[in-house]
Amino acid sequence: MATIADRQEIVELIPGTKTLEWVTPLRAQQLLDTIHTVDDTNARKTQPNQVLTLACLILDGQWYPLQDSFKFDKRGILRDGNNRCKAIIEADTAVQVEFLYNCSEEFLAGIDTHIPRNTKMVLEIANVHNPGLTNRALTLQWQYENQYLPGSRSRSHVREGVRPFNTRNVVEHLHAHPRIIDSVRYIESVPGLKGLGSLGEFAWCHYAISNVNPGRRDLVDEYFRRLAQGVYTLPNDALIALRSRLFQHMNSQQQQLKLAPGMAPALTLKGWNLWSRGIEKQMVRWNPDTNNAMSNDPSNRGEMYPHPIQAE
Repeated sequence: MATIADRQEIVELIPGTKTLEWVTPLRAQQLLDTIHTVDDTNARKTQPNQVLTLACLILDGQWYPLQDSFKFDKRGILRDGNNRCKAIIEADTAVQVEFLYNCSEEFLAGIDTHIPRNTKMVLEIANVHNPGLTNRALTLQWQYENQYLPGSRSRSHVREGVRPFNTRNVVEHLHAHPRIIDSVRYIESVPGLKGLGSLGEFAWCHYAISNVNPGRRDLVDEYFRRLAQGVYTLPNDALIALRSRLFQHMNSQQQQLKLAPGMAPALTLKGWNLWSRGIEKQMVRWNPDTNNAMSNDPSNRGEMYPHPIQAE
């Protein structure tokens, strides 16, 4: 049930100004050009078939000004209307269009007029570096800080009181964890990691470990470099044992050697905890508590999800 506290947030999502304006082909091109005047916004992808359909509607006199609107952010940048602008240019005909000005980022993120948008697409529109890897790393961070099993593919059931991770807040979530981009950039640069698992999961593990070890970024980088290249120093180096297990998961055809969702990042964090303390292991294992893997009070049936430690 809505409360008074809920109403202010809803009001803030409503655009500030609505007008009906004529758009010539020249003005349509000018509107498209505004998108490229800032570095933090990419143009939404256009669909040639949709552009052609809209252009035909214009030429046939079937254009309805109020069927959809051009939407602008608080800076006056066109954020929704690329197909319609290109259709006006293609038809070489001026038409009336409803304009929505001063739209909030939350409102714009929730717009799904013709194409369902996911969190990766929102990051791409926001011109975020490698939106695919960044989205995966942010998803794991959201799961981790809300005590969901990192790596799980399911976000459909959200506990009461937990804010879901979705298109409306993915950019806000990135702003809360800006250094996750640094981890994405580093993981991209390490040859060999792709053959061991998801680069997005490695990027999140790098970020999680770096947060606990802010003054030891060099050691964190070294851990992932050694993992990728198979560099080890101890006879039963935990790092080489981890590498062997991840390689089996990625390359074996035997189902019993495949890791369940959440296992690879858990093993990567546990491997760091062992390697950074010089503890030798012939095998790196994690036996999750099936009931409370993320709880601070796990049962005796398994282990809590490993948290990265500070290097000695």
